[in-house]
Amino acid sequence: MPVNKGLVPLKSLKEIPNYKTSLVKECKNTVPIVSIGKENSFISVEPCCGTHVSSTAELGRFIILSHKSNKNKEKIIRAVCGKQAEVVKSDGDVYNKTLLELEEYASNCLKTSNVNNLDLLDCLQELKSA
Repeated sequence: MPVNKGLVPLKSLKEIPNYKTSLVKECKNTVPIVSIGKENSFISVEPCCGTHVSSTAELGRFIILSHKSNKNKEKIIRAVCGKQAEVVKSDGDVYNKTLLELEEYASNCLKTSNVNNLDLLDCLQELKSA
């Protein structure tokens, strides 16, 4: 699906079919827009000052960090890709491994009658804070 970038005069935004947002307060004369789809039948037309690609294949690994809707019900997504995504994935793998080890240790402590209560308490507090 084609992805197009361009500048549109602020006054002509209302003429664009499928234009859905009001996030143009910072713009004075022209608005940077990204449109997805073919001309005259765009699926989406959005103002944006971010970086855009023609295909998600250009991104490599892609990890969504957060998403939310604003008061206008527009979706806002924070994500990383490429080398930054590799770092996030690696950090997540380390976190998951540590969490699994703590869970296993706590489970084994609960099964053992000779448990050191202070060690178990420390472990459970680490699990809670993780």
